[in-house]
Amino acid sequence: MSISENVMLSNKCQHNYRLRQKWEPFKKTGSHCQRYKIRWSECIFCCKRNFLQSHEREIYGTKGFYGKITDVIENYYQEHAKVLLTGLYKGNNNKHWNNWKNSLLKLYDYQTIMDTISQLHAYGILIKREEKDKDRATYWRITKVYYNEAFLEDIKLFIGISKNEEPHWIKRPFLDFSTKPSTKLGREIQIILLEQKRQYELTGKASIIGVHDVEVVSSSKSKKGYLKLIKILYGLYENVEHSYKMHWKRFSQRVFGDTKAISTNDKKRVELLLGKDLSSYGIIPERDEVIVSGDFTWNWHGFQGTSRAIMNYIPFPRDMIHEMNITSWRTPFLLIIENQDLFFSVVKQNLLDRTQWSILLGRGYITSKELYFIIQACKLCLKKVYVWPDIDPYGYQIAVDIARKVKNYNVSVNLFGYNKEWFRKSNVYKSLEPLDEKIIGDLLEKNDDLPKEVRDVLITMKKNNKKVEQEILIERLESKVLSDWIVKDSTKIAL
Repeated sequence: MSISENVMLSNKCQHNYRLRQKWEPFKKTGSHCQRYKIRWSECIFCCKRNFLQSHEREIYGTKGFYGKITDVIENYYQEHAKVLLTGLYKGNNNKHWNNWKNSLLKLYDYQTIMDTISQLHAYGILIKREEKDKDRATYWRITKVYYNEAFLEDIKLFIGISKNEEPHWIKRPFLDFSTKPSTKLGREIQIILLEQKRQYELTGKASIIGVHDVEVVSSSKSKKGYLKLIKILYGLYENVEHSYKMHWKRFSQRVFGDTKAISTNDKKRVELLLGKDLSSYGIIPERDEVIVSGDFTWNWHGFQGTSRAIMNYIPFPRDMIHEMNITSWRTPFLLIIENQDLFFSVVKQNLLDRTQWSILLGRGYITSKELYFIIQACKLCLKKVYVWPDIDPYGYQIAVDIARKVKNYNVSVNLFGYNKEWFRKSNVYKSLEPLDEKIIGDLLEKNDDLPKEVRDVLITMKKNNKKVEQEILIERLESKVLSDWIVKDSTKIAL
């Protein structure tokens, strides 16, 4: 058919257009390779095409490297580069950029992430997909980032994945200490690791024993769990020796190359060995804030603040706490609630008079940041502290720990809801762990001065092999005036 005949056919056609698009091949342009997504509308009858302006492109740099990725990425950005490439590798090179970016920004600042992408992009390791901004014609925004398949083996080597995918910390679990530890905690961790190395290399088996002589993990029962804890201990050693401070996710990324590598069970093993408060080991608590409700004022770098300006409660950033000065505290009573859901139920339902009661979220143990508020309140007008914990072996210990720390301030500490009656009221229970049983046994055998209510509930826990989390008691809050209930149903802690 001639051109004129084709034009005539096109002119007679009642067009039915469909949008068509495809990526063109990459073409080198200066220091980059790029390609555009070609877009056109095409008639399904006569195949007439109307080409549209392209608004998507993919681009990567053409700098060459002939060694390893570590040779071309600046040292400061290598950890972040591992985060990006590990995420893409585990996500089958298909991560949703906006969601992933938001997740990354919870751990790292925006500029660091973008600078890292720029370095990987310059060497062609990362490819950026960009879309032209509708409001700014010359601006292209990132819609996707993925790695160049040509560098897959280099990437796997960089993020520590061997051909058989077995982590290096399993193949070579014990490392040599190049220098002597300079800190007390570093020496303590080194002693643990050297003893484990001796056991493991001598017999092929080893076990780690925590407080109360309870086995934390053994290589014979869980080889991977044991070796993982060994790797974590090396990471904590580096933390204390180099004064690193980071959240669990950041620590997991640094040690294992994956923010999700350390599970809840792994964290529990570390706590069984070293205690719940790991701030001395450079682990920043997952809780970024200290949450308080009450009537008080404070000064921070010359700025005045008052809790009266806030409706229910105030979340203070943890880094801010020791820079604050509590200037007034007007409530004589403080209730420390262990469970987060229960805390918010009490606060948002206004179950306690805010002019008389302050409420502090404890979350299982009291760190130096929460203790700061308690001590400052004790120095002002606080008269009584009430602790409302789970009915488990640790509830009594939390109250005793607080009582010891405030004993010089003439403030009484009381344990609320920790007796047989509260245990009986609960209709949902959890089985005791081996460590729970050990602690209950130690408390009953080694503490002749235990309050009767505490001794009775410990015996009840032991007899029933059960413990109670306080959140299930939320539904019972409205049946009584909570302040009267607290005062009448609490046990004073005597030291």
